Amino acid sequence: GARTAYAGAPCPPGAAAARVRRCACRRAAGTRRASRVVDTTPGAAAAPAPPVTDRGICLPDYANGTLLVQPVSGPPATGAMLLKTRAELLLSDPGSPFPPGTRLLALYELTGGQWVADISGEARRVQGSSGQRWAVLALVNTLALGRSDVKGVRLLIDGQPNESLGPLDLSEPFAPTPELLPEGSRPG
Repeated sequence: GARTAYAGAPCPPGAAAARVRRCACRRAAGTRRASRVVDTTPGAAAAPAPPVTDRGICLPDYANGTLLVQPVSGPPATGAMLLKTRAELLLSDPGSPFPPGTRLLALYELTGGQWVADISGEARRVQGSSGQRWAVLALVNTLALGRSDVKGVRLLIDGQPNESLGPLDLSEPFAPTPELLPEGSRPG
């Protein structure tokens, strides 16, 4: 039969039948942690998926007062993982309005298409009120790019609510601004 490896604990009954499946196990402290069950049978490993290039990030076009959509390549992803990947790609892009070293600490959906993006404190170093505005616009629209289900994004800095970024009040969510995007990139 198939041999399986289970991170942190013996395989649960029936786990050998699954190639990759999420399981939960308890740590000594009583908290839950997700682990993957991976089939280690020779030849069972699937070939890595090719990079996906049908995604993009929004970067400011300061001269024209719009956002440009820059295609980027990355691993296949959908749903929340796609949004997380997009945010991380934006924050690490050399053309990003965010200072180098700015990281995505957390991203999660609340209800009704409202999302929360928690970014690291390096974001406080964005220069000038115009730069701060474009940084927020770039992140919010990157998350909403091509998606009509993202209605608003609330930003936290180092997990702190009710922060500000220069003159911008971060206590309320920011709505996407599709009118700043090229025509073909707007949600349908």
